[in-house]
Amino acid sequence: MFMAIVTLALLAYLTASSDYMEVARRNIVRFLVEKKFALPLTIIAILIPSLVATKVYLDATEPPQPPLLGRTIHPPPP
Repeated sequence: MFMAIVTLALLAYLTASSDYMEVARRNIVRFLVEKKFALPLTIIAILIPSLVATKVYLDATEPPQPPLLGRTIHPPPP
């Protein structure tokens, strides 16, 4: 939710003026195209998906935990 709000705020800021949008577009294209950014781009392209995959794997292989109390939802019967 937080990332969605931040993304929408950045998009609103960038689209508020065509100058801001052009500067952002130019910088993104430079980062993707210029040779001097090849190593950082490669690191980002490999590191971020690897970290996400590791987190998903660790969450999926975690053994299930029983609830702390036997009756956590309903009160005991009278």
